[in-house]
Amino acid sequence: MKKLMLSMAMLVLAAACSNPVQGPRSDMPVPANTPEADNNKITVDTPMTVSETPIPESRKILKIKLVDGKYYEDRNPGPYQGANYEGDFVFEISDEAGEVLGTTGINDFYNGQTLTFVDPFELVMEDYNGDGLPDFTLGQNMNSNGKLYKLFSVGDDDRIRELPVEGQSELYISGGEGSRYSVRLERTGPGEVSYQAYDQLMGETASKTLKWENGAFAEVTRETEVILDPLPETVSELALQLSGKIKGVSLPYFFYQVEDGHHFLAEGKIEVRDNGEFSAAIPLKRPTNGFGSVVFYADLNANGRYDLEEDTEWKLGSAFFAFEESLVVPLSDLGTE
Repeated sequence: MKKLMLSMAMLVLAAACSNPVQGPRSDMPVPANTPEADNNKITVDTPMTVSETPIPESRKILKIKLVDGKYYEDRNPGPYQGANYEGDFVFEISDEAGEVLGTTGINDFYNGQTLTFVDPFELVMEDYNGDGLPDFTLGQNMNSNGKLYKLFSVGDDDRIRELPVEGQSELYISGGEGSRYSVRLERTGPGEVSYQAYDQLMGETASKTLKWENGAFAEVTRETEVILDPLPETVSELALQLSGKIKGVSLPYFFYQVEDGHHFLAEGKIEVRDNGEFSAAIPLKRPTNGFGSVVFYADLNANGRYDLEEDTEWKLGSAFFAFEESLVVPLSDLGTE
């Protein structure tokens, strides 16, 4: 039995010594609110992986590793509650066998600032600029309403590069689908993306759009509106005659929605001629109110279909009108049509 115990001890010792030290050495103190804090320290001799994401359409893995810094746990409620990784990080691309193909320092993109990530997370990858390469956002805490994100791209040479945004070193993004430090931007057209940002002065969230041009993203100003020819003072038939022109950014079509305050009377698409002018005759359901409105929207996600939740974020204009009294039916009669 003594020989068996001695053999097991030698095996354990050999296994502990078999892994060479990799990367800078970091001393990681035990959190102060643990019983062992006064007497023990934990030493980590290898870089710590905080993010691991498969690269789309490849057999490669993109990791984010802490190579110099510290690890600690924060149990106080707030943005840093959890396992904190703080210090210098690298992007590391490896193949399925774990062989490292390329590394890129991350802190250099942030002017050498110390970075902090809380808990492991995955990156959300999409091709945002249309060059066929996967891109992703990477954020740092800003305030309770959003984070500051940079845009990065995975190169063919297994290096990570920043995608520049004209006039902005980082994007302030509120919410978004994804993980704690990487959110998905909504692709709204070729080389065009949008995201939500909370406006501190207005106290509301606004949609912002970026378009890739000349090797950089630039913010798109939505200075487009529908200039409608005057409507009749009173609509006397179950049809609305619309005509006018588009002012600003050229659009091939736009959407309309007609309502009377109780229900929708019509919705659809209006085609725009090459000179920016349009005309359409829109059939209407019977109104239950003497007043109506028509609102115009652009195709925010550029899919050719009217999406109530998304396209209504880009309003192009509106108009109000009255119905002739003979057209109006009681709201209780609506279900009998």
